[in-house]
Amino acid sequence: MNGMFGGDESLQDRAAITNRIVSDARRLYHDLADDDALERSARRAVAEVWPGSIKVTSFVSVLALRRLREMLAEEDGHRNVGLRLETATTTGTV
Repeated sequence: MNGMFGGDESLQDRAAITNRIVSDARRLYHDLADDDALERSARRAVAEVWPGSIKVTSFVSVLALRRLREMLAEEDGHRNVGLRLETATTTGTV
């Protein structure tokens, strides 16, 4: 699982996780929103789930991507966002 998220050190670093989520958002959702909107949403998603509410930082990436998907669906009304993330997750591209 560490290879999926970039290794142990990056799991503890909020900036590294944020950069990873921004990168994943751009790769997964580039056709749904512009880069600036994706970056803002990704940063907000990480801020919402960063260890204040969780004890294990290895889940921050998963929770932040889930929150990002919810934000995109709420803000832009894209119903296929969840399916795209689910497909990417099961194929190992996230």
